[in-house]
Amino acid sequence: MVFSSLLFILLFLPLLIIVYYAIPKRFVAMRKYLLLFFSILFYASGEPTYVFVIFTCVCITWILSKAIEQRYKFIFLLAIVLNLFPLFFLKYLGFSISNIIIILGTNIKEVSLIMPIGISFYTFQMMTYIVDLYYEGFLVKKI
Repeated sequence: MVFSSLLFILLFLPLLIIVYYAIPKRFVAMRKYLLLFFSILFYASGEPTYVFVIFTCVCITWILSKAIEQRYKFIFLLAIVLNLFPLFFLKYLGFSISNIIIILGTNIKEVSLIMPIGISFYTFQMMTYIVDLYYEGFLVKKI
């Protein structure tokens, strides 16, 4: 499902809006969980087999973010590497191997993986979150 599809515009989005506003404003957490549920449902509609990838990345980022708040540089770098790994593996591994085959003339078998929808987007969103946590206050000039 894409944002411009009739299924999204006529069914998914109106259903989300109706259910969201049916929940009273005082139940803020319930509204957040509803948005999370609909986000996962939307993502799963595109490629359900890769829901575990985004869920794993989000969990790892959340767990490591607790240590990043304490300014542990090793954990910060580990979080960056762990967030970039699925992006490289699923998006750029096949490209890298095909270039190695061309440049070196080797007989490595080419890899063809299906990329999850929006992997670059959510990877860089999580990395932005990690960097913001680590450098909180350091990048802003104090007047």
